[in-house]
Amino acid sequence: MYAKVFAQIYDGTLCTRGPWEALVTFQQFLVLADMDGVVDMTPAAIARRTTIPLEIIERGIGELVKPDHESRTPTEEGRRLVPLAEGRSWGWRVVNYAHYRELKREEDRREYHRQYWHKRKLKSSTDSTDSTETQHAQQNQPKQKQKQKQKQENIEATPLVVLPSAKRLPACPTDEIVSMYHAKLPMLPRVEVVNDGRRRALSARWRQVVADPDIAKSDKPREEGVEWFAWYFDHAAKSPFLTGKAKNWRADFDFLINPQKFVKVVEGHYHKEQA
Repeated sequence: MYAKVFAQIYDGTLCTRGPWEALVTFQQFLVLADMDGVVDMTPAAIARRTTIPLEIIERGIGELVKPDHESRTPTEEGRRLVPLAEGRSWGWRVVNYAHYRELKREEDRREYHRQYWHKRKLKSSTDSTDSTETQHAQQNQPKQKQKQKQKQENIEATPLVVLPSAKRLPACPTDEIVSMYHAKLPMLPRVEVVNDGRRRALSARWRQVVADPDIAKSDKPREEGVEWFAWYFDHAAKSPFLTGKAKNWRADFDFLINPQKFVKVVEGHYHKEQA
């Protein structure tokens, strides 16, 4: 198994107050836990699996199941582990495992979308440059040769070009996305009228998202597209600049679906200290 250990673990009472056996044991639990944060093993099994002496594991567990009123998260009175069942001497659940798993997923989604839009922008820039160079080269050729070459290129390219059919893409759920915007960004101006211009702009952004190969090839492209916009609005909500906390200005729905601003929001340009 694999688990991300957040750096803030070294700033909490688990490290500052100790004992060190608790930290070592907790790290093993993070690695051994299933998707629900459950480690249904005996201390001896954990010791064998991790090659850490049993006395260290037992002392660590003993500390991790104690209440910690100085913990950042008051869930379960600050305990890091809780038994799966009363009376059993083995099997525990990591209290905040699901919370930090979601943080990791959000971090992964943010990095994926940042890389995706960065590559897409680079490709667009390259295509534009190649097109410009091709036009200059063609202008230097005799018109007749240019026409013959263009005709030949069209004939050769036709059977090889496969364009995705717009009918295969799920229709843009405009009302659902607008409602999501209101729910996740209540500090921004509400959309009172969904006119044709807004519908067209949002539909264009929607097609950008669901046309991505990873989403287009999935079994539920519509659901994944909606989830992507949920991430997008959550991402925007973290920007002091976009939400009006940094300056006497705030974004609105039209700003967020503008083609140029859309890419900048995704790539985090408005999340810097000076936007």
